[in-house]
Amino acid sequence: MKLQWIFATLVLTLLGCNSDTPDNARQKEQPPLKNIILVYADDLGIGQLGAYGQAKIQTPHFDQLASQGLKFNAFYSSGAFCPPSRNSLLTGLHMGESQWKSTADFFGEEETIADRLKQLGYDTSVFGKWGMSHSDTAAAEYIQDSYPLCSNLSQDDMLRVLPKEFTDSPLDAGFDTFVGFMQHRDAHVHYHDSPDFPEESTPSHPYYINIRQDLYQLIGNEVKRYKTEPEQYLPDVVMDNALSHLEKVKDKPFFMYIASTLPHAELAAPAETKALYQQDGKSIFPEIPFTGNHIFYRHVAEPRAELAGMITRFDQHLGLLVAKLEQLGLAEETLIIVSSDNGPHSAGGIINNEFFQSAGKYRDGKWTLYEGGIRVPTIMYYKGITPKEIDQSYSQYQLKDTIIEVATGQPEARSLFPLLQQQTVVAEDYLYWQHYYFKSDTPIYDKAHTLQAVRIGNLKLLRIEPGFDTTTARYGSLTSLFELYHLGDDPSETTNLIGSYCTEMYEMITIMNNYATEENNIEKIKENDIPPCKS
Repeated sequence: MKLQWIFATLVLTLLGCNSDTPDNARQKEQPPLKNIILVYADDLGIGQLGAYGQAKIQTPHFDQLASQGLKFNAFYSSGAFCPPSRNSLLTGLHMGESQWKSTADFFGEEETIADRLKQLGYDTSVFGKWGMSHSDTAAAEYIQDSYPLCSNLSQDDMLRVLPKEFTDSPLDAGFDTFVGFMQHRDAHVHYHDSPDFPEESTPSHPYYINIRQDLYQLIGNEVKRYKTEPEQYLPDVVMDNALSHLEKVKDKPFFMYIASTLPHAELAAPAETKALYQQDGKSIFPEIPFTGNHIFYRHVAEPRAELAGMITRFDQHLGLLVAKLEQLGLAEETLIIVSSDNGPHSAGGIINNEFFQSAGKYRDGKWTLYEGGIRVPTIMYYKGITPKEIDQSYSQYQLKDTIIEVATGQPEARSLFPLLQQQTVVAEDYLYWQHYYFKSDTPIYDKAHTLQAVRIGNLKLLRIEPGFDTTTARYGSLTSLFELYHLGDDPSETTNLIGSYCTEMYEMITIMNNYATEENNIEKIKENDIPPCKS
């Protein structure tokens, strides 16, 4: 029986998952690092940066860091959309291991990077898209009724504590300082210039119901409002606060998590960066104006110029960050890690990712477990590091151990720290992903429902739920489809090899079944679902 063989091999498959080099192989000479800055882009595709082949969008600062640091060519996010990736990033757990299973789950119950570093005396701060908090229902209704547009409030009103508004704040996850978006929903907009009432809505300034029109901050142990003005570009506000905080903590070890909202969702770039992609006031790209009426996407006359401007703005923020570290004399002792939460989106009028080749040569984008949805641009840099391109496959859930080892000098199981010392790190025995979908009558994106994926070596197996049945409450309840790709020969995932590589396929199915649990809301693969194998 195939399943009997599969379960018999489970122990062998899951033992020895420590991918690190032996402890005695660690060099005694440590890089002079004491600080870590983790810069996390939002929906930044691997093909949208010059260092990864982009020819139409200007990203000189990222490209320079990539040429001077470690550039990863096969680095993966832990999820195909925002919240699971952020949870995994901070906890060091992939989605099969984590308690976080869906957008309705709470965050902050598992140890985070900030929790550990705070215990070690580090200053811990997060700026930008926290995005993992939940509102108390009664409080949310109170806020909507009492403060329909929060940007009209005075600064004194801003500092009021709102009654039981949020659970799972950055404070719960070990951060002492925060300015940014508490909820994922609020982070879709880049200007707080919405009109006061729905009847005042215009295509360029739509009325956003239920989106709080201000940022938030931690003051002591309380979450309070951070007042903004309609003309302020919110990603700039976030970056300004991060740079100001560096001034305050320059004399002590710090961990800073900059969770940019660029280039996510609503297409809106500052005029000066959009102008880089205009000539005589018009886009240099062929454009199709977006006139949709989606809650998060205002009318966009030149979607491609807006998106390019947003990516360049993100790149300019990187430049400001490096310049500030140089100014403060921290460039040689601060590790900068830049990555993205998932692959590129096709929202707000972009239509698809083909024009910019936003996912590079990889298949699909955000919301799927194909390579374009989870393979993300990633670099590590500090002044003085030896540059290198790295083709081995690694994942973001290895960054927690990496950062802890930077702080302590003590080996951690999943750490990539030896790469900073020009050593090698053996790949994990396998990389695992699962994808939660919220089933509704109107799916967010019309994409193949990739439920689970496993990569071992160059082989990657995807489990797919065929069709889209809004009446089906579980994933995997229909007959599963499988796709198998050899990423070494076929990184674009064009040739399905299912039925080949029998040993590896059964091993990956075993891993999928290990995480196909009631808690994960995924049914186990039944024996008659396993594809026949010929060799």
